[in-house]
Order: sequence, then C-alpha cells, then structure tokens
Amino acid sequence: MRFGLVVAGPAEDPDHIRSHDAVLDRQYEMRVRSASTRRWLRAGIVLLIVSELVVGVWQYMFDVAGLGLGFAVALLFAAVTLDNRIVGGSLVSFAVYAAVHFVYQVLHFTDSAADRMGGVLILEFLLAVGLLPLSHRLKQRETRAPARPSAAAPGAFDRR
Repeated sequence: MRFGLVVAGPAEDPDHIRSHDAVLDRQYEMRVRSASTRRWLRAGIVLLIVSELVVGVWQYMFDVAGLGLGFAVALLFAAVTLDNRIVGGSLVSFAVYAAVHFVYQVLHFTDSAADRMGGVLILEFLLAVGLLPLSHRLKQRETRAPARPSAAAPGAFDRR
C-alpha cells in the first residue's frame, strides 16, 4: 500500500490472466494459419512455375517463350519471398498473360497440340486467380498486430 493505493499486479487479477491467455491463444492460432497459408501459396506458385517452364521450353522457338520464362523467374521470386505485394503482382500479371495467351491459342491454332496448350493455359489462369485470395490473407496476417493486454487493466489500481 502506497499513498492509499493498492497495486494489483497481473498475477493478482484473474481477469487480466484470462485476457492474456486469450491473446496468446490468438497469436498461436494466427501463426499456425499463417504457416498453412504460406505452404499452400508457395505450393501453388511452384506448380505455376513448373507448368510455365514446360510451356516455355515447348514453345522455345516462338517469341512468347521468353515472356513465359520471365514469368517463371518472377513467380520463383514471389515463392521465395512471399511478400504480399510481389506475390499479388506476379499472380495478377501472370493471370492476364495466361488469359491473353489462351485466347491467342484458341483463335490461331486448331490442332491437338494447341488444344492441349489451351487446356494448360486455362488451368494456369484458374490456379493464378485461385491463389489471389491466399495472397490477400497473407497481407492481412502481416499487417494485423495482435492485441496486447494493457499494463493498467481495469481493476489494476484499487482505492481502499
């Protein structure tokens, strides 16, 4: 007791302990979900890289092969860093490329190889668009700060 005030520390305030435990549980849950999001996002991007390398090597004789291989490098950088802006930008630009390339294939080629190429391109487009929500979740997890218990929780200072 000092100057008529009784100081109740965190160990003496059960509400403070419960709120601190809830914060720790929330932080653990965010780390686990974030790790799962990162694994799925990285796996999807690696799948895009592999498929684009196959397409790029198969079309090596055409001008578009350099573009596809360039996208593979950009996606590799996104998969390694998992920076939300790099991942989002890479996925959006790749989706636009895959959609335009698909339309070109459909309008200009009619053989079975073009049909297979069109199928691969539409799958790449769908995968890139499907991964975008995961990159957005990654952004939310990085920018959202966990709540911290206040040093002066209600009831921390009681007058007697």
